[in-house]
Amino acid sequence: MMDIFEFDCNGRNRPAYSCNKPGDNSGVYVRFKDACRVVEKIRKLALREHYSCDDCFYSCPKSEEGCCNDELEDECNCGADEHNKEVNEIYEAFINDKPTCP
Repeated sequence: MMDIFEFDCNGRNRPAYSCNKPGDNSGVYVRFKDACRVVEKIRKLALREHYSCDDCFYSCPKSEEGCCNDELEDECNCGADEHNKEVNEIYEAFINDKPTCP
């Protein structure tokens, strides 16, 4: 479960600094560790396995069973490597760079 915090920059407990500028800190917040857990779950759901078919001739060479087409090299031909690379790049950017969401 995530702890959710609301902060009103112009509310009763407003800080000593001015909040009348664009981009004040008012908003709804979650703890970074909670957000990381959610992002990790999303990453795991987004990762794809390599395509596997009952007729291994059509399977991706990087699938668990491999591919029976000897003409293909041992490179991914189903798009899973490219997709997973992008998913992992997004995850790493979030974890390492700690971006802020609009």
